[in-house]
Amino acid sequence: MAGHGAELASALGAVSTSIKAIATRVARAGLEGLYGVAGTTGGSGDAQKKLDVVANDIMKAQLAACGAVGVLASEEEDGALVLGDGRQA
Repeated sequence: MAGHGAELASALGAVSTSIKAIATRVARAGLEGLYGVAGTTGGSGDAQKKLDVVANDIMKAQLAACGAVGVLASEEEDGALVLGDGRQA
């Protein structure tokens, strides 16, 4: 694990940025019509909620952009996603 401090900091920064963006979207959910079911099914087979889909998309984009995460698993996805070139996997 030695020498991976910068990558960890980058991944945690991406999570922090995601949380802030998700909180903003949750606060505006009523105005943006983000309550209720999205009409799609998640990887676990349950009906996806609109806010779940939005939160997943935000988290996925931030973790992909940080370059420190190689694979993402989420109950909103059918399987694990390889991010970027997957070198961090």
